[in-house]
Amino acid sequence: MPLPPPFAERIGLACAGLVFVLASAILAGWALNHEGLIHAFLPGVSALPDTALGLLLGAIAVAAHIAGSSPALRRVSLAAAAGLTLLGALQSAEIAATLLHGSQAFHVNLLPEPPFQLPPSPQTGISLLLAGLALPLLAACGAKEPPPAPPRPVLVQPATPAGAAPAVYSGEVRARHEADLSFRVGGKIASRLVDAGAEIRPGQPLARLDPADLQLAVQAARAQVAAAESELTTARADRERYAGLLARKFVSQAAFDAKDNAFRNAQARLQQVSAQAETSGNQAGYGTLVADQAGVVTAVLADAGQVVAAGQPVLRFARPEEKEVAIAVPEGRVAELRAAKALAVGLWSLPQLQLKGELRELSPAADPATRTYAARIRIVSPPPEVRLGMTAQVSVGGATADAPLVVPLPAVADLGQGSFVWVVKDGKTERRPVQVAAFREDGAVIAGGLQAGELVVIAGALKLVPDQAVTAQPATPPARQR
Repeated sequence: MPLPPPFAERIGLACAGLVFVLASAILAGWALNHEGLIHAFLPGVSALPDTALGLLLGAIAVAAHIAGSSPALRRVSLAAAAGLTLLGALQSAEIAATLLHGSQAFHVNLLPEPPFQLPPSPQTGISLLLAGLALPLLAACGAKEPPPAPPRPVLVQPATPAGAAPAVYSGEVRARHEADLSFRVGGKIASRLVDAGAEIRPGQPLARLDPADLQLAVQAARAQVAAAESELTTARADRERYAGLLARKFVSQAAFDAKDNAFRNAQARLQQVSAQAETSGNQAGYGTLVADQAGVVTAVLADAGQVVAAGQPVLRFARPEEKEVAIAVPEGRVAELRAAKALAVGLWSLPQLQLKGELRELSPAADPATRTYAARIRIVSPPPEVRLGMTAQVSVGGATADAPLVVPLPAVADLGQGSFVWVVKDGKTERRPVQVAAFREDGAVIAGGLQAGELVVIAGALKLVPDQAVTAQPATPPARQR
């Protein structure tokens, strides 16, 4: 089991310090010819005890450090530690033999004796040299390996079939059936009972006008009806009386005819004011704006306190069961839109949702301000996530199944050995040589070397290396960048 790194490092540093101290003492004794330093507490033996102890401590230092970490120089350090231990054991045996027999009965000569005077043991120099080499290895092993670099984030985009670049039109999701609701009479709005986005049901009140003037008009119409009824009663009595007098020849025919005409006028007057009273009653009912069918309020065009005329829009109403996209088509694309066999509808806020569209309506005349033709694209089977007012894109045309692939221009790199792209697989990069057929405005057309749907790095291709750990982050689709 490895020792704890702090504890192993302390042992290694302490032993290394002792090795240096002992080696320095031996060198000082040789240089100054100091008997105390040379014999080092053991008479008759020159420097061997110190050297053996230093070698053993150096071996312990290297081994302790290796036990506490996992450096790249582990094998070299283990070999140096084994050599130091072997030399220390040999010299320890020589010391023991010298102490027991009083002379160097057991002696190991690693080097032949030179003609000039050297320290008593030539292997001492070799041992100290090995100890000096082991200590730098100990320092090298002490450097902790840096932590692995975190995966690098990269922008990726799947390779898609190329084909002709489709025409894309931006528009707004609208309801097929829309209407502006307004009062049938003028007046001051007393209250608004719904807000934008409210779902309404048939017969639900939406807003009310100030009823004071309308009620006065109803009362005036009723008074006129009462007056007309009274006039009719008088004219009927006069006609009946003159009819009796005419029968007894007391009045002339002309006098009777005048009363008869007055009676008929009273009847017509009563019918007139009765119709006016009924109209006034209806107008009083028109003071409340009522929904005649179910739907949703998409906009509020007038508020309480505002004086509106008859027919002025107050609320905008839509029936959301059928949805379509309102777009504007330039005159050069009208024929293409008419002949399109497939229309794709995408939503800005729901890029993963792809819907099918159909051309329902195309204006026969261009808008005088924009010089574009208004068109309505019906959304086939819209899901509930599609809401009125969303921003949508309508794509006309598209790629075929056998079309080559296209990738963004920054994804293709060339270092003089051919074009290549970086493909992300299992969180690592793979350098993939490709054959580029053409460079277009919307990207590079790939003729070979790449499969549809593979994730291609689209930024920083010259800063990656093979098998590099990366974190793939999807880039914004081209259709949403327009």
